[in-house]
Amino acid sequence: MEERAQRIIDIISDYENNAMTIEHVIEWVSQFEEDDREFILDELAVIFEKTYYSKIKCKKLLIEYLKYLKDHYKYEDVPTFLKNTVFLDLQAEHKSQKELLSLLNEIILEEYQISLDDCGQAAGHYLYLDDILSTGNTIYGQLADWLNAPNLTNESKTNLAYLKAKNIKLSICLLCMHQWGQSNVEYRLMVNIDNETKKYITYFRFYEIENNLKALKPALNL
Repeated sequence: MEERAQRIIDIISDYENNAMTIEHVIEWVSQFEEDDREFILDELAVIFEKTYYSKIKCKKLLIEYLKYLKDHYKYEDVPTFLKNTVFLDLQAEHKSQKELLSLLNEIILEEYQISLDDCGQAAGHYLYLDDILSTGNTIYGQLADWLNAPNLTNESKTNLAYLKAKNIKLSICLLCMHQWGQSNVEYRLMVNIDNETKKYITYFRFYEIENNLKALKPALNL
């Protein structure tokens, strides 16, 4: 049992909200029937190996994002992309967006000697970074407010007006995205903001959960 508990601890050792110990894991699994405990720990380890994003892994993925987006949007290099990109900071304190932006700031300081304060000088590209889009409620609410807000360059026009005029670009960059949640965001923005909003927002993700039952040929990824 202790070896199985240690396997889990090794995978999620940098999880910050709890101090993971063998005793902690064994206490948790003790709520189940004794004959099931080893099986549950084995399966949990397999799930964590596939789905847990450590801080080191997140840093690697953010670096990949910067290089990919630089190519996707045809910038000469990453520093040029950064100087033309505003990283939206819309979530409350202690939410995942704040954590990811802090991590991103570490990365770009180390790799390119640029801080987030230096980014977005040209404000041609706006990027919303988050860990997961599940129901889409958070992203919808924040984007709805942002789209209706005055643009940084010209406060007489909204961000939506700038998007529709193709003066700026908006990307949503995620670690994981539920298809149903994306569909929910797109529909609500279309109904409540502008019926063409979907055309002006580009989604990127490393992992996609296929769970949109209303799609033409839905797949289920559980």
